[in-house]
Amino acid sequence: MGKSETTSRPPANRRERRHPELVEQVLAGLVQKRYLSAADIEAETGIPKSTARYWAWHDERLPAEERVGPPSMKLGRRRVWERESFENWLAQQEAKASA
Repeated sequence: MGKSETTSRPPANRRERRHPELVEQVLAGLVQKRYLSAADIEAETGIPKSTARYWAWHDERLPAEERVGPPSMKLGRRRVWERESFENWLAQQEAKASA
């Protein structure tokens, strides 16, 4: 027998060997993504990806008080929205709608 028998799969890459507990949490869906893509926004809210991208493009050209969409940023070549900022923006929109 030698080594203890395990039923889990062997680590696939260096990250899995260094942080096996984090990989297991991600696979289990316990770790929330910090940044959202336009596709994530569409999946969570039903707002089309094109609308989220348009807001980001349009809002770059406006002062902060005139912006329409949630705050976004470029991460490399990708446009992303920080989850916390997006959720705060969404709560503001809900408050405006109910007022």
